[in-house]
Amino acid sequence: MNRFDLEQKIMPLHQITEDLQLIMNKEFDTKEGLTEDEKMNLLIGLIELHKIRFDAALDCMEILIKQGNLK
Repeated sequence: MNRFDLEQKIMPLHQITEDLQLIMNKEFDTKEGLTEDEKMNLLIGLIELHKIRFDAALDCMEILIKQGNLK
């Protein structure tokens, strides 16, 4: 594992911004919007996905530190 692997794990962390923008567009820019259940399900899903992405980046960083490849 190297720093490029870490960069590849960090980049998807920004995806949440685009995901939230899509949800806002669906809610405010369409006639049908979202039901309360849809909103909650989407937000719960985003929270879990972000946790998974963050944990993957953190695990990679910890490995690089242990290997001495990250200072």
